[in-house]
Amino acid sequence: MTSNIPCLPSVVVVVAPEQRQEPTLVIDWDTMNLDSKMTVSELITAHPSVMGVFMKHRLLCIGCPAETFHTLEDVASINGIALGDLMKDLRRVADARVKS
Repeated sequence: MTSNIPCLPSVVVVVAPEQRQEPTLVIDWDTMNLDSKMTVSELITAHPSVMGVFMKHRLLCIGCPAETFHTLEDVASINGIALGDLMKDLRRVADARVKS
């Protein structure tokens, strides 16, 4: 079963009826679209390689308690960074990881 909810990755539920276990949640992070409405935490979980982009822009988002609810739009707005520039840098790094 796949879900197309914005800002969330594709979700696949795998059930092992012969073992009578609870379903296992499998997340396919590589197919996840980078979106300005996703939180910093969601992005870093999906693409750890983008941490360098936050450092390049001198953002202290990594490890910040707000990373779980601040979206990339919030980060750009709060820090006075053009959202387009931030997203372009993040996509470049995330895409390079997915292609390799």
